[in-house]
Amino acid sequence: MRVRNSLTFKLSFIILSVVLFIFTAIVIFNFKVTQKLLVEDAKKNAQYITRLTISQISDELGIVEEPVKLFSRYLSENKAAPGQLKRIVDLIAVNSDKISGSFIYDFHHSGDSTDITYYYRYYYNNKTNKKKNVSNKQLSSWIQKLKITRKPFWSEPEYDSIIGELTSTYIVPLFDTADSDKKMSGLIAIDLRLLWLKESLQKNKVYNSDYIFIISKNGKPVVLPGNRFDYGSTIFQLAKKINNPEIYELGKKMSSGESGFAELPDFIQGKSSLIYYEPILSTNWSVGVVFPKAELLQKLYTTTIILGSVGLLGFLLILIFIILIMRRETKPLRTLSAAAKEIGKGNFDAPMPDIHTKDEVGILKDSLQTMQEELVTYIKNLVKATKEKERIEGELQIAQEIQMGYLRRDFSDFSTGLNLDISALLKPAKEVGGDYYDYFKISEDKIGFAIGDVAGKGVPAALFMTVALTLIRSGNYNSLSLANIVSKINNVLYKQNDNSFFITAFFGVLNLSSGEVTFCNAGHNYPYLLKNNDIFEIQATHGPALGVLENQKYKTGRLKLEHDDMIVLYTDGVTDAENKQKEFYNKERFEEVLRNHTEKSTDKLLHVIYQSIRRFTHGEPQSDDITLMAIKFTFAGKPVTDKQPASH
Repeated sequence: MRVRNSLTFKLSFIILSVVLFIFTAIVIFNFKVTQKLLVEDAKKNAQYITRLTISQISDELGIVEEPVKLFSRYLSENKAAPGQLKRIVDLIAVNSDKISGSFIYDFHHSGDSTDITYYYRYYYNNKTNKKKNVSNKQLSSWIQKLKITRKPFWSEPEYDSIIGELTSTYIVPLFDTADSDKKMSGLIAIDLRLLWLKESLQKNKVYNSDYIFIISKNGKPVVLPGNRFDYGSTIFQLAKKINNPEIYELGKKMSSGESGFAELPDFIQGKSSLIYYEPILSTNWSVGVVFPKAELLQKLYTTTIILGSVGLLGFLLILIFIILIMRRETKPLRTLSAAAKEIGKGNFDAPMPDIHTKDEVGILKDSLQTMQEELVTYIKNLVKATKEKERIEGELQIAQEIQMGYLRRDFSDFSTGLNLDISALLKPAKEVGGDYYDYFKISEDKIGFAIGDVAGKGVPAALFMTVALTLIRSGNYNSLSLANIVSKINNVLYKQNDNSFFITAFFGVLNLSSGEVTFCNAGHNYPYLLKNNDIFEIQATHGPALGVLENQKYKTGRLKLEHDDMIVLYTDGVTDAENKQKEFYNKERFEEVLRNHTEKSTDKLLHVIYQSIRRFTHGEPQSDDITLMAIKFTFAGKPVTDKQPASH
């Protein structure tokens, strides 16, 4: 037995498949739930880190902003000399390493060419006193914005080529008095180094690859790890460059001051990441915290792999134990299977295994043993019945040969020297049948012919047919009328009919000199007369069937045959032949064949009819005996054409 077809293998496979399915479902469920929890936890961490970062930035910027605001109030309340302004600029720049330079512009002194250089410069905390002029365009934009808002603001980040860093300028308005509703008299500004902010934010990392980025209101980078940004570009330009519309949409939301979560490929590493963003209200900047999902879920992946490996090892152990247990528990079944296989090969005396259990296996063993004993008895009876059947079939074969031998087939010899052409065909439905035909000489110028059908099939019908045929041949056709002969045959059959058989028959006597036919129909199908390329039913007489009632009177009919006229007789096995659709061959098809072949010789006509029936039934078993007989009349001196010995 092949391993795959064994019961042990099938049960092991089914059990292991169910266990594997359940374990896989548990692992997937655990993975999904844990993943959801980790993502939710990451969102909370991102939100916390973002707000912590905003708080740190606000605190740091507040430390930088307060001195500038203090000097702004001082200068708004007091008119300082140029030397004092220079001193204030120096103090602002050198007191913090986060400030790269400072600048004061006073409207009152802007027209004095000897004093403007003291106010229109930057001083750097590296003590080099390098000068950096502010362009008139930039200065004008600051002043214009201050006149509108009358509040301090942070400028867009710019790259300072002198210090080689990204900076942002904090601009505070100066007024004629401390009251901000008065006329604005100038501005004070500082340049803040943004590198310290980037370094400070590194302390807020949770994972190895997470990072924080900050962009301005216009999308310019304030703090950003890596080198994907050019200092002069924006997040929108980067999104177009890397063809990522999701980053473009993220930039729009951050620039408009929105807060929320996004899941998209980040712009530093291009990996799927969780991003939480929130604005810094004091600067109009926006902070984003990026958590790459791969690292976020790394422990989950590792745990899942370990769990899967342990599960696989467990499956192998379960498989081994299942196979061992199944092999032990199915051993009685295997022995029963081997015994059943031997019985199937014909070894009906194969010993049964010694099984005494009360479970299903024990019941199966007892049933198989009972079946074995009954099968031995059945085979013996079958052998006996087969021999008896073969004997009966042999006897039936002999009976068929005797019956067929009793029917005349000497068509050519019989018609030699006579004015006729005669042929007949009989195909029994079983080994022997109840149909018959006959023809015989009555005198030198008369012949007799008959066709009949016993109501039944098989041996009883064949025996009854033989009796009828004997009576037909023994009739005194020279002394008695045909009607009297048929009446006597009916009485004899009636007295010998213990099985209630009856026979339909058609009798005829042909005068070879005149072509006159005397006939008598005892309940049989009407024969056909083929004359002048047309066909006619011979319906002149029709009496009761033979063997049904005693002392029946029959009538005779007469017709005259001309040269090449033909009579075709048949039994109902012809018209009642059925095909697979249970349709009958019927008289219409039969008449069509006769009408299309009126010129044929008798044997060829019968052959054409029989082939037409076979094509119609298309291999269906024959339901009734098929019998045909044809007689063609010819005057002397006019030989029959197209005549060959019949073979049916």
